[in-house]
Amino acid sequence: MRQPNLRTELLPPKLDNELVTALVEVADTLDSYSASPNPDVERAAQLVAEFNKMAGTDLELRDFHFSGATSAEEFVSATLVRKVVRKIPDITYEELLELTMRVCNVEGTHTEQTFWLAVLQANLPILD
Repeated sequence: MRQPNLRTELLPPKLDNELVTALVEVADTLDSYSASPNPDVERAAQLVAEFNKMAGTDLELRDFHFSGATSAEEFVSATLVRKVVRKIPDITYEELLELTMRVCNVEGTHTEQTFWLAVLQANLPILD
């Protein structure tokens, strides 16, 4: 029987729209730098540091090569939700099954899908 609602720990965090917008701008610029044969290395390093400080991440310039695969907004949202995923000691089989079904059925937004997949990876040793 499918569980319609998920407890708070199994839902992606609400993202600050202003933060996402600011990070998207930086990520777009870094994406173009990462694809450039001769990027401004000093400026790129400054922007990576700025992104990491604002997002609370530890990414490198090569991590920003995402165009063609996803949008800057999806990249930023996925980065922000992945960083909050933790192992949930009391996660149940039914909850794991529900997350698996949602991922397999491509339910929810790109951000929700990214979060649920990361929760599965964190909570299923076989996916480590």
